[in-house]
Amino acid sequence: MARRLVFAYAADSGLLNTAIDMAHKVLSPETYPCQLCALTYGPLGMRRRWAAFVKRLPYPAVFLHRNELVRGYPGTEASLPALFVEEDGRLSTVVDGDAVRGCRDLDALITLVEAQVRGL
Repeated sequence: MARRLVFAYAADSGLLNTAIDMAHKVLSPETYPCQLCALTYGPLGMRRRWAAFVKRLPYPAVFLHRNELVRGYPGTEASLPALFVEEDGRLSTVVDGDAVRGCRDLDALITLVEAQVRGL
């Protein structure tokens, strides 16, 4: 199986969860728990700059919500949001939750991901 990047949000999928998350980001952005989502999504969807960056990564990337990660990779334990590399059906952490939460803007997140992916 080819190597791919797996970005995992600290939020669950589903229409209701999405609506709650959108409201939370607008009403109380400082307490929103998913820094990956907060930095990479605006009110109208994925930020163009982030989408262009992801397309330039050397490996294909997928984005999973917390519940999708647990379902697809049982037993995976990680502080989310996070970035993993998947090889042979197994995940290895590339960027942990603390590092993602430490990014204060999109530039910092891109720099972090770029540096870590380059080392794979």
